[in-house]
Amino acid sequence: MQTATVRWAGGEKFVATIPSGQSIQFAAGSTHADGPGPMETLLGALGSCTSVDVAMILAKKRQKLE
Repeated sequence: MQTATVRWAGGEKFVATIPSGQSIQFAAGSTHADGPGPMETLLGALGSCTSVDVAMILAKKRQKLE
């Protein structure tokens, strides 16, 4: 099972270390001055995951992605 570690970085900032070893800083404040918010990151991740699936399906069917 893959896990991520999230630690508080002070104020409204949090740093997540993901299974690949990379770290992502999140800003919980309304201005998101120090990084993306958790919800907008989740939205981007869902969109990216869906896009990868579609691209792989099209590649298997030898269809050109436009």
